[in-house]
Amino acid sequence: MTAAPALNRPTRILIELVGGVLGAAAVLAATVAVSALVLGRRTATPH
Repeated sequence: MTAAPALNRPTRILIELVGGVLGAAAVLAATVAVSALVLGRRTATPH
């Protein structure tokens, strides 16, 4: 992807920050989902 001259340092930093936050949120959501599945199968308590 070729960045336009308007997409300078601040925009790239913002995009990287948003990407990092989204990546961390995705990892956290996956971890919570897996742990919820494991705990749900173990205890078998209906929510």
